[in-house]
Amino acid sequence: MGVALDTTAGAGYNTTNTTVVTTISTTTAVPIIPCVDYTEIKEPHRSTAFRPGPTDELICDNELTAGWYRFTAHVGGMLPESCVAPEHCGTQVPMWMNGQHPVDNQTVDRDVCLNFGAPTNCSCNSRIPIQVKKCNDSVGQTYFVYNLKPTHGCHVAYCAGDEIPCPSGLVWRDSTDQCVGEPPQIGEDPIIHPPVIDKTTWKVTFTCEVKYNSNTDDNSRFAVKFLFDHEEYTEVNEATKEPLTASNKRIELDAKFLGRYTVEGKNVWSSKMGKTVSCVVQSYWKGYSDVKSREFHSNGYFAGIMATEHHLSLPEGSDFRNLQLFSTVPFICDDSPVWHERYCYIDIKLKVGNDVSTGTAGDDDCVIQIPAVNWNSTANRAYATPKKIYGVQDMQIDGDKIVAVQFQAISSGFFYHDQEVDFVPYIYGGYAPGDIQVRTIDGGAMGRCRGVTDPHYTTFDYRYYTILILGEFVFTRVTSRTFEVWVE
Repeated sequence: MGVALDTTAGAGYNTTNTTVVTTISTTTAVPIIPCVDYTEIKEPHRSTAFRPGPTDELICDNELTAGWYRFTAHVGGMLPESCVAPEHCGTQVPMWMNGQHPVDNQTVDRDVCLNFGAPTNCSCNSRIPIQVKKCNDSVGQTYFVYNLKPTHGCHVAYCAGDEIPCPSGLVWRDSTDQCVGEPPQIGEDPIIHPPVIDKTTWKVTFTCEVKYNSNTDDNSRFAVKFLFDHEEYTEVNEATKEPLTASNKRIELDAKFLGRYTVEGKNVWSSKMGKTVSCVVQSYWKGYSDVKSREFHSNGYFAGIMATEHHLSLPEGSDFRNLQLFSTVPFICDDSPVWHERYCYIDIKLKVGNDVSTGTAGDDDCVIQIPAVNWNSTANRAYATPKKIYGVQDMQIDGDKIVAVQFQAISSGFFYHDQEVDFVPYIYGGYAPGDIQVRTIDGGAMGRCRGVTDPHYTTFDYRYYTILILGEFVFTRVTSRTFEVWVE
């Protein structure tokens, strides 16, 4: 029910493990429950025992969002109840609470006092109103939550706890209640490489590469998770849960997990096509997996089917426009080379409505096909044959229209993979590409012009003319293409 976010408090503050965890109520309509709906701040340098050095970046709470907070660092989770001297709590102007914490579960009003260093600052002349509530966790342990407001300037921050934080270069390990070395330092974000098809193993894979400056095993370990639109999926991370090392910094994701997989009508996992694939990495030392670095996020790679143009304009009754689709992930239909080259393709069925046409009435003409052999590993695309799209002339003056060319979900299915000795789902199974927006430009009602026995002519606006001039004349001209009718 909580969401973990990493924040940076500054150099010299062991910011690798400065974590904020937000606990969010799942129903916004119900009243806030302070002992549940709070934001967790895990910042040991807010302790009254910590005095920042000259090169340390000071903590400032001027951008703190108003709301309920709980301090969870190992140095203690209570605001001090007595005056704190300036240049403590990791900041220049510390804030302490005027009054005692509640002894029952009632919410009480208090003030926090700002000590700017003047002789009267411990008299609480500068203050900010807050609220405090006593809570108990599932095992009966007491903790306090505070309804805090942002400060009006810098460097001003709330104090919390009174124990000594870990020295620079060390972080707190909850499981052993001791300071240990910081996790291995990752210098760059990881890289998600485009998918490739291995025609030896007959697999399509993505690769996540960890960027770490050592190539020998120095006991560093790297936990990797693959994400789809920033969302985790259990079946994926269960298959890629083994940690990487400095000598093995790449891990593959089998693209079979992108296709919908059903067994006897039951959904094993859903399609993940149409999402952006990325990976996230955390480092730790071997044997200390409970002390991890912050998350490092890779670039993203869109997996799915796209069109070269997302918007088309079609004049009614005029020339066609080409609808060009392409896939961004290679695919297999079997582990046979012959089958792959001759019979492996994706059929994508179109739904065009009454305002757009593909030119014929046959069902086959409403299908776009992408052959597997069209995959270009340089462009990372497999193109379909362009499909002609026309705007239907409706003989009405009814203005331009915005319609959508829709795509039906690609048929789900699976095949037996001899090398995996298991059934494997089709990568694009269960996936429906996004709609293409089409603007049909009104062609108006059908007009008619005619000429009878040379001199008698009726124009499109039904006007009648008698022309007794010799020569050649343009009877009608189409401006959207090269077409004219002449009379003599």
